[in-house]
Amino acid sequence: MIMKRRPTISTKKTAAVIAFILALMLFVSGLFSLQNNSSRMAAAAVVESVKEPAQTEDSAGISQIVENRMTEEAAKAADARTKTTSRALGAGEASYYGRQFAGRLTANGETFDPAALTAAHRTLPFGSKVRLTNTGNGRSVVVRINDRGPFVEHRLIDVSSGAADELGMIQSGTAHVKLELIS
Repeated sequence: MIMKRRPTISTKKTAAVIAFILALMLFVSGLFSLQNNSSRMAAAAVVESVKEPAQTEDSAGISQIVENRMTEEAAKAADARTKTTSRALGAGEASYYGRQFAGRLTANGETFDPAALTAAHRTLPFGSKVRLTNTGNGRSVVVRINDRGPFVEHRLIDVSSGAADELGMIQSGTAHVKLELIS
């Protein structure tokens, strides 16, 4: 009696599994580099769409389909990120407060972390996102307001040392900055 050898998995299923693994790898690696929820949701949508059965048996074709879907979703996520609005708040002198305040409580009750991108402002609501641009060198950073201050006359904002480093103002201690409220 001659027994026919049965293939264990079809080419179509193999291609679908490869595509799914590829999409999963892209998704996992993307989690480490993505910075906002819309990008994470876009990557999750790609993984969900790959779970559908493949239309082709060619694994290279499936890889191209996954790559195209990922590119489309990434473009949509980028569009969503760029549709944020900003409102100019003026310009003025910024200073920074550093490591000597590490571990102390800020005005909103959280522990101050000098490396975090946070700032103190006299009137902006806690949690506000503000883009600061150093007018001297063009460098900018987005900070979150979590404290009150500055308490030095003629200063507009105090930033954490992490934000000061991003702005390139560690050496000078102060910088002239432009402020934009991000929403």
